[in-house]
Amino acid sequence: MSHHDSYYYELERRRREELARQRVAQSVREYINRHRESISSMIREGLNKYVSLENINRDIIEIESLLNTNPFMARDISYRVQNGIYHLRNIAIEAKREEERLIREQKSKNKEKILELYYKNIRAIDDPILIDFAKDKFDSLKRELLEEDGKTDRDMVYYTQEIERRIKNIIDSANSSAFEWRAKKEKEREKKILETKIEIIAEELNNEKVELKENEEKKNELLRQIENAKKSLSNENIENLNISNLNEEMDKISKETEDIAITEEVRRDVVKSIIKSLKDSEFTVEHPEIIQDDNGGVVKITAKKPSGKRAVCKIALNGKLEYLFDNYEGLTCVKDIDKFTKELEEIYSVKLSNKQVIWENPDRISKGALNIDNDNKRTL
Repeated sequence: MSHHDSYYYELERRRREELARQRVAQSVREYINRHRESISSMIREGLNKYVSLENINRDIIEIESLLNTNPFMARDISYRVQNGIYHLRNIAIEAKREEERLIREQKSKNKEKILELYYKNIRAIDDPILIDFAKDKFDSLKRELLEEDGKTDRDMVYYTQEIERRIKNIIDSANSSAFEWRAKKEKEREKKILETKIEIIAEELNNEKVELKENEEKKNELLRQIENAKKSLSNENIENLNISNLNEEMDKISKETEDIAITEEVRRDVVKSIIKSLKDSEFTVEHPEIIQDDNGGVVKITAKKPSGKRAVCKIALNGKLEYLFDNYEGLTCVKDIDKFTKELEEIYSVKLSNKQVIWENPDRISKGALNIDNDNKRTL
């Protein structure tokens, strides 16, 4: 009976030990799962960047190898692993916080650098027109820079180049717009100048007293051209307006207007000089007459002396002067002719050239070939 009791106790102890081993092994398996989940959590949070998990993983493998042979030792190692994971997590969290603090400082400092780069480029622009065209885009870029957290030192090189590129694009675009704006304003200014120029030329042409038919026709044609130029200025879009061509046209009209004025004025001066010269030679001068012909008309001056001597002069628009001295005895008219031509040249600055004298009879001398007695005439 004693032997029987001893055997039963020994069987019970072994059974309890086996149950304990199984319970410990099961618990350790659960610990292993928790360890692995903790490690996975650290990896998801990026904490493995700051600490090494190699030893922990090696310990977990060792725990797994002891589960069947020595679960109690496996449990002790599991306790150590649990503490190790907790310790590594705290170290990693602290390291991450420190890194984030440094990054925030970097970003804040680099944000200031980028803003200074921005303002430096703005201050370098000395063209107010360019700034005006670039303002909206610069303001948009500034808002973007202020809203950003900044960049790390690692990203600054590329980011700085990108901001410089964007600033350059803004300036290039604004330069193009400013150039077009200035060109348009310059064209508007040139248009105003041209309008004033046209008005002055038109006024001068309208005020010009024209006596000859040829000049009257030319004047009317020039006035028509001026009206066409005015229509072009008012109808054409400023971008399509050819200011240069219109200016050239106005210069041509102005020159032709001046030619008309000078031609008329020169002939008036010659007429006045001839009248004065004839009066100095004691001729009584009749009022000048305009005689129309195919060449645009001539001015006829008739002068007489009490003795019956007569001088008739015709002044054409093309500068041709023809004169006739008649009712003289023999060659006595030569004296008056010489005095007449000498006074024109020396006193009145009327230069005579290409002189041609035709003797018609002993008592009459004429220069040129116009019909002095043409009756197609009107009062000057």
